[in-house]
Amino acid sequence: MDKKEVKKNKNKNLKQLIEKNLDRVIFEYKPPTTIDLTKNAEVCREVTKSSCWRPDIYLDYGCVACSINKNCACPIKKMIKKEPSKRRKK
Repeated sequence: MDKKEVKKNKNKNLKQLIEKNLDRVIFEYKPPTTIDLTKNAEVCREVTKSSCWRPDIYLDYGCVACSINKNCACPIKKMIKKEPSKRRKK
């Protein structure tokens, strides 16, 4: 066996030993989930309660042009109320 295989086996054995002694799984794979903030109001409020989710839109137009404006709980939401310009960007 080369060094990489020895190290891999050592780490695997150590993980199994720790799991056995603690009676719990150290790492359990969970597939990534996608959440649509425009449709799930409760999650949107939870995610945006401490910071702006779309600062690129906020800095250009304020919260008026943001797609999650209706459910956003961001504290800076009330600061700027600019209307998006009617002129098309180049």
